[in-house]
Amino acid sequence: MTFVDSSAFIAQLDHDEANHLDAKRLWNVLVDSNEELLSTNYVVVETYAVLQRKLGMDGVIAFSTNLLPLVELAWVDERTHSEAVRTFIEANRRWLSVVDCTSFRIMQHLGIPNVFCFDPHFAEQGFNILKP
Repeated sequence: MTFVDSSAFIAQLDHDEANHLDAKRLWNVLVDSNEELLSTNYVVVETYAVLQRKLGMDGVIAFSTNLLPLVELAWVDERTHSEAVRTFIEANRRWLSVVDCTSFRIMQHLGIPNVFCFDPHFAEQGFNILKP
């Protein structure tokens, strides 16, 4: 199973992203190999917000129609949310997000070592960032 972060979703849809071609290439490899893909409802909300700002509703619709149906969602419960917020506040780092901390918690809880992302925070937490 591979966790998918918003940075991967956004890079696939935004042609101006530096990692656009790598994101498309790796997505195709994962989908073609029938890899189980998992994300969270928090990542989806973050992705919607960024895509709407950068690409408008066409980007949101492309995400909802073409990518999201291939990904299983883990819904963040109250306990995971509280743990992630505590981690976020304790980290006291400007560019680390509560969504990232929630993703770390879900991945740890489910024992998922691999992540499709372009965010170095995942490697800092000991996760394996997949390369195309």
